Amino acid sequence: MLEVEKESDQITMEIEDVACSVSELENNIGQMDSWLTDAITSLKTRQKGANQKAIKAKIDVLYNDKREKEYDMEKLRQSAKDIMDDERVCDQFAMKESLGEVEVKWHELTEHLVQQVSLEVSNASPAQNSVLPIILYMHHKMHFIVFSV
Repeated sequence: MLEVEKESDQITMEIEDVACSVSELENNIGQMDSWLTDAITSLKTRQKGANQKAIKAKIDVLYNDKREKEYDMEKLRQSAKDIMDDERVCDQFAMKESLGEVEVKWHELTEHLVQQVSLEVSNASPAQNSVLPIILYMHHKMHFIVFSV
């Protein structure tokens, strides 16, 4: 009977370990998803009467925030991979699905930033265009795209 209890305790600990990892990942995915939703909504919302400086400042803030979140996004990807590779996890597709939704929003934010930068460049005065190249880092391809006019 003692051997059965030991085995039962071991299995319980393993289940708790996996459940804790999954719960932590889901929490982190939820936080990233929330931030991405807010960032995308902010980009889509045009403030009436906003001048070019205010629009540029908003884009710069979101761009910098996204750069800071890249490390968190990589940690999410690695955590999801670790959980999916764990032989104790039966439903790897649930992790892929959760992470996939965040990946879609991550790329959507990148696309909206590129669109906003393009609009900013096309609406800027010739003097502004000749002075400032606009650099937008594209996480998806891990290279730089330089917009300058």
